[in-house]
Amino acid sequence: MNLAVRKVYWNNDTQVKPATPLLFTAKVENIGEEAYVGTLMIEIRVDNKVVQTISYKEGIAVGQTVEITGTEPWEAVKGEHVITAAIDAALAEPRVGRAGHARSACLRVNEEILIPPAPAAEKGYNTLTFSDDFETLDTIDNTGSGEEGYHWYVTRPWGEANLEPELDYSVKDSVMHLHNRDTRWNYGLCTIDTFRPVGYAFNKGYIEFRMRMKATADTGHVTGIRIPAIWSYSTATIWADALGRPQAPCVELDWMENWGNKYEDDYVTVTLHDHPYTDENGVEHPHVVTNNGDLRGRNIGDNEWHVMAMQWNDDRLYTYLDGRVVSKVEYYEDNYPYPRPWNAEIGTFSYLGKQNMPIIIGGADDYPLEIDWIRVWSAGDETMLRQNVDE
Repeated sequence: MNLAVRKVYWNNDTQVKPATPLLFTAKVENIGEEAYVGTLMIEIRVDNKVVQTISYKEGIAVGQTVEITGTEPWEAVKGEHVITAAIDAALAEPRVGRAGHARSACLRVNEEILIPPAPAAEKGYNTLTFSDDFETLDTIDNTGSGEEGYHWYVTRPWGEANLEPELDYSVKDSVMHLHNRDTRWNYGLCTIDTFRPVGYAFNKGYIEFRMRMKATADTGHVTGIRIPAIWSYSTATIWADALGRPQAPCVELDWMENWGNKYEDDYVTVTLHDHPYTDENGVEHPHVVTNNGDLRGRNIGDNEWHVMAMQWNDDRLYTYLDGRVVSKVEYYEDNYPYPRPWNAEIGTFSYLGKQNMPIIIGGADDYPLEIDWIRVWSAGDETMLRQNVDE
């Protein structure tokens, strides 16, 4: 028998006030080749602590998805929470093939309800699907366990060692300090685990973050990629690399990279990379990089707080700095992107629309990045978007 939890949600918006009674619902799909017969038990966990066990006795046909809702409400407690629904083999009869397979979602409980910025609301991005105010390190899988229920994971691909708390990142006065000791790829904390298909990723929406950084590294001239950065690489690509799966076409999205004085003072970029790949017909496609998103002379590295944001619509990317648009990119499946890089082909960057993107945040020990908060606003009732990966 193979059952998988596809989603967990509650009878309310992602933003609720303290003491609000919430009923949790898990969507469970039978992905096996036989009907599931027997009593199924679902554990609902809040911050990895079981708050309810739901019983389901009606069976699940092959390919069927059922919604299983608890009957006892959980009273919301102020703070940032991760809600997880999981199948436990010890609670299932007969034994479930994908025992423990889980899905989770982020829940903010606050006295004041956040509202989306105007550009996000205009496009229907009204649901806060991910946020972290960095009050504590508890939202991070600090031990590299790969368990569901965390905002950030410390495992890294491409041969790099796991990050370690305090040594590579720390929280002080509700601010995340990113100061990786060693990195080749500027891969810091990520919203997905590298080696297991767990974590948060999204496709389209509005991402915003309040950050602070200096104009250049403490050691002087910037020569490598050990720089403050917030970026994304598709879940399918990260997991393919880590699990030895075939590589797929991939677009890298750099929300912000601070190159300091590598080229000239205070040089910050917002960039799309269409990575090279060979298609099913054996045709090789080149590495293409956007030729705009150059934010020189805007004093972003003045060690003061700034809010950067990107609105990701269908075929459109708009970057905001302190509320003003500073960069635009358009991409199409059947046309060239705009602005058009010199070696761009028709359809360049269009794979971005097909990919779920996690968030990666990083800095270096001599060139740190500080983040006060980070938020993602999405459309509809999806509280967390995932890339489905066969285990």
